[in-house]
Amino acid sequence: MEKKIRIVFSAVLVAALVLVLGACSKEDKVEMGISTGTLKEAAQDSITISSDDGLQQFKTTGETVYDLGGMDELNLDDVVDVEYHSSGDTMTADKIILREHVQKDLTFNGQVVDVTDKAVTVTGKSLTVSFTINDETEIKGELSKGDEVALVYMGDLNEYPYASVINVSKEADKVPEKTVVSGTVTEFTEKSMLVAIDSSTSYRFELDKNTSVTGASKYVRVGDTVKITFEGDVKSSPKASNIDIVKEKSEKTEIRLVNGTIESVAKNYVTLNTGKKVYMIQTGKNTKYTGDKPAKGYKSEIQYTGTLSSGKAQAINIYCVKQAPTPTVYKVTFVDGFGKTLKTVKVEKGKAASAPANPQHSGYKFKGWDKSFNKVTKDMTVTALWEKEAKPAPAPTPAPTPEPEPKPEPEPSEQTATVDAVITEWTSEANPNSFKVKADDQTELGLNIEDDLDIPSGYLPAVGDKVRVTYMDKSMKLIKMELLEKAKSDDKDKEEDKDKPEEETKPDDQKEETKPEEQSQEETQPEEKQEEAQPEEKQEEPAPAPEPEPEPAPEPEPVIVEPEPDVIISGEGIIEAGDPATNTFTVTINGSSVKLNYDKNSKYATGYFPQKGDKVKIEYNKSKMLLNDIQLIERPEPAAAEAPAEG
Repeated sequence: MEKKIRIVFSAVLVAALVLVLGACSKEDKVEMGISTGTLKEAAQDSITISSDDGLQQFKTTGETVYDLGGMDELNLDDVVDVEYHSSGDTMTADKIILREHVQKDLTFNGQVVDVTDKAVTVTGKSLTVSFTINDETEIKGELSKGDEVALVYMGDLNEYPYASVINVSKEADKVPEKTVVSGTVTEFTEKSMLVAIDSSTSYRFELDKNTSVTGASKYVRVGDTVKITFEGDVKSSPKASNIDIVKEKSEKTEIRLVNGTIESVAKNYVTLNTGKKVYMIQTGKNTKYTGDKPAKGYKSEIQYTGTLSSGKAQAINIYCVKQAPTPTVYKVTFVDGFGKTLKTVKVEKGKAASAPANPQHSGYKFKGWDKSFNKVTKDMTVTALWEKEAKPAPAPTPAPTPEPEPKPEPEPSEQTATVDAVITEWTSEANPNSFKVKADDQTELGLNIEDDLDIPSGYLPAVGDKVRVTYMDKSMKLIKMELLEKAKSDDKDKEEDKDKPEEETKPDDQKEETKPEEQSQEETQPEEKQEEAQPEEKQEEPAPAPEPEPEPAPEPEPVIVEPEPDVIISGEGIIEAGDPATNTFTVTINGSSVKLNYDKNSKYATGYFPQKGDKVKIEYNKSKMLLNDIQLIERPEPAAAEAPAEG
């Protein structure tokens, strides 16, 4: 009744706590915290403690860490520290630390069968147990054979429990003529039988024609669970007056299951840690192995026969999988180099970070990132690289003025228009369904992409491509796109920049230096002004030597651009072919067919190699055409083999 009252009282307090928390403002959020209290309630997904702040309920998840200081489990009234984080009105436990453990009393009632300086053997209702005792065992009363006792013990009844307190509830006036002990028959003849009461203790009993057999059967067999009524000292081959068969041996061997972590692997056995105990399980030629090969640290599920505590349990099947380590997470911060943080992401060790959309800054052209983030192994800051734009670059600014001109031209009914243009801005995370092009007449158009777009198979639009686009003149919806000319490489772009007039590429500091020269030349030699317009740089730069003319060009660049970072492509696709001999396969992904290779760092399921027709989720390095990760989504059913023709 007291326990029920406590449960009801806890439920009322928890309900009151929920109402109070619900009334609090959501703006009063606690980022992190720690609370100490007594464990009052533990459910599958929450715990409740009583602290100085009253009853507090915390949500528990698969990520909650338990630090129990070597104990197997928590008990009610244990004192714990709860490290938590809050989100709104919900507090989630990140770590539960045991501070003070409350030991619950375990009791065993029965009759004393035998007493020594180191152990006392007691027979209960259906089990005989030997308890370890020592000088610290508290014995209340005169303990002797035949006494009825109540023991307070610690440990497992099957694993040599320790008797901390022995209460003699009823003393025997003398050694009873007949005593009862329970166990399992391990040997049986016409004249004697051997009965095991646990994994290390067995007693032998004499039999004669007066020994009776009662219970589940008339015949005793090895493996039967029995109660033996006997006379004399249990250690001196006493005579059995009655054998009561409590449970017959099962004709079918019972197969049991145990889960745990492999601690060691030997020739004829493995040791398994279940989290509470470590067991030795025998292996042999009939043992089957499924999953990974057993090794230290691997998670395992073992089917066995026999008793684990005996050390002779026989493994029937060992299913083993490599235990996935707790992933290490690092922080990757993307900055623009001008004091602004663009994006911060958390990435598991060895995986690639997802970059933000290409940043923009007035007067500069984005050239990539200063380091690779394809395989993150530490906290890192990635900085954008820039190239200063030439002053004439603002020339495209008048382009927006023609935009209103084509819009009034169409009639009220929406019509289509077709123009040749160059892609100036392709889709991004910020604008996934729109892009911009610049027509031949320098008009800049913003177009919208929808699912019914007609685009050549295998073509992936990119900035700089020259295309022919057909679109609706009002909604600016793109209907069709045709590729006219692919974009030129960066090197070619640089060559084109070199061919431009010197005013376009000349740094500001050089322009400032030439101003006084121009003034002096105007005063002294006005006829040389026309010659300085073009040959100026050609005459000055070749001065050291005529050959190094192309070398000075990159030197005045304000920013040294490193190689562009690896581009990571991900999506779903279909395997076209695979060759395990060369570690390559071909997959159709995002409308294109690509051939990929993989190495020891590529991630894929154990024993899996891509087969034709497999539907997969894939991630690869575009610049290296190297597989990062592949996951099987669906494998087509194999076609049924045709039956051989008769005759």
